[in-house]
Amino acid sequence: MEDIPGLRESFEVTVQMLREKGIEPLAYAWGWARRTKTELGEVGGPEFDELCSDGCHPIALAACLLVSESMPAIGRVVQRYFGKLDDRAKSARKLRGAAEVLKQFFDADMERRYQSLRSRATDCPPGPLELACNLEIFAKMLDITEASSRAADLKSPHDLPRFIVSDYVHRATGRWHDREVSALLEWDSADVYDETAHRVWRNRNARRLMRHSAILSDLLLAIGFLIGEPE
Repeated sequence: MEDIPGLRESFEVTVQMLREKGIEPLAYAWGWARRTKTELGEVGGPEFDELCSDGCHPIALAACLLVSESMPAIGRVVQRYFGKLDDRAKSARKLRGAAEVLKQFFDADMERRYQSLRSRATDCPPGPLELACNLEIFAKMLDITEASSRAADLKSPHDLPRFIVSDYVHRATGRWHDREVSALLEWDSADVYDETAHRVWRNRNARRLMRHSAILSDLLLAIGFLIGEPE
């Protein structure tokens, strides 16, 4: 496979730097992959081995599972600080509206006078125009998170965690392995998530998600290629 531009150089430099500090990153990564498989227990451990025997790289598959299981927590952090997806555009408009009100009542000359006063009284709050600028910056941040979520075409919080594992396995092995993947993804549902349930989800969603979210599989495949087999 072709390298992602700059990845090989970054990988080799990172490995060398860690080795100079007395850390053997590849040995650690292989040990971590083995622990990941062990922690899956009887439900996912055999499936992990089967997928690796068919073409998945153990470290890349372990990383794939880690990223997948981390996505809900990341989503909760984004929602905590930026609100729900449907509310972000509304909130951005309100912030811009508040910024416009401030700018209508205070001009640049008044702002300079206020900043001069503030330099002598450090407990003064930010000036109106500075506050308006900050409101517009936060509105832009809301726009970016809202646009990113919509560009990814995510319909459910399950979409990205499940797609990450499914797409990597398919790209690495040439097969979907619905039975094995569903066993690795049982953490992603409070209900029974078996081969049939996963196949239904995949048939409905994989092609749509592939348009925007396949870059992670590219990275995982490249990492597995660079690491190779245990030394």
